[in-house]
Amino acid sequence: MMNTDGLDRREIFNEMMFGLFNTLGKRKGIGDIRLAEKPGVESHMIIAWEQRVLCTMPNDLKSLYLTSDGLCMSWTSRIAETKYTVGKIKINPLNQLVRIGGISCSNSTVPSLGDVDYDEDDDDNLLKTTNKQPKFDNRSRIFELDSCDSLGKICLVYLDTKPGIQAHNSEIWFLDRSLQWHYLADTFYNYFHLIVVHLGISDWQYLFTSYGLPPQNRKWFELYTPIRLMVSEGNYKKEQQKNVHNHFDPSSVFKEKTKKEKASYKMQTPNSSVGVSKRKPAILSSRTTNAVGRQQNRTK
Repeated sequence: MMNTDGLDRREIFNEMMFGLFNTLGKRKGIGDIRLAEKPGVESHMIIAWEQRVLCTMPNDLKSLYLTSDGLCMSWTSRIAETKYTVGKIKINPLNQLVRIGGISCSNSTVPSLGDVDYDEDDDDNLLKTTNKQPKFDNRSRIFELDSCDSLGKICLVYLDTKPGIQAHNSEIWFLDRSLQWHYLADTFYNYFHLIVVHLGISDWQYLFTSYGLPPQNRKWFELYTPIRLMVSEGNYKKEQQKNVHNHFDPSSVFKEKTKKEKASYKMQTPNSSVGVSKRKPAILSSRTTNAVGRQQNRTK
């Protein structure tokens, strides 16, 4: 955990969020930054959760719960006289960190999330896919971190679990409304960093899907974090190249001469010049030598 001595709770959360409060406060049009402050949970409550679900909570998430029982922070933007809630960061309280699925597929007439995995397994066998994704049955243990205002779910996922055995390694995944999984981060710390990078703008998780951002939220990215939008769409490098007028390549200026260039430079003499070639001495045969000798005798 971070050192919180001498800091009020707002400063503590500002440090936890990599200075997000300061960043938002400098942006024009952003206001009404709200943070619901909650006291942290006791360590024995986390231990009880781990024993109940047979999962070891990652240390970074554990540090958050010991500081605050969940997190809820929001900010608004004002356009003309209308105020819009643009950003929202939420982590469920510990008592709402509940499991999703976990029911094995059966012959019951009541459909369950396990039936979705049963159908997908048939497709996976046909396509021979090797990518490991969360399963709603007992092969994974899935816990909801954020409901995303009913537009999806951020989940803490333990893969390759076995009944009765403690699970230790977790990842963060996004479950969209069509029950498709999208990988976000390998640790809760990295996921929290993603939230801050995207300023908590609603539906930022859809940047990691094939669908892309909903049109109604795209305008907020274009307004407050356009570079992140360009990176996601692969246009950042193109925009950089467009803005560069004089491209200087130091490697071409200070490039060392090649062996061929050095050899050709050594073969040149001070009297040599470009475009002037020396004549090779004539090679005389025996016939030409005799002819030259007879010509000299006649002149005598």
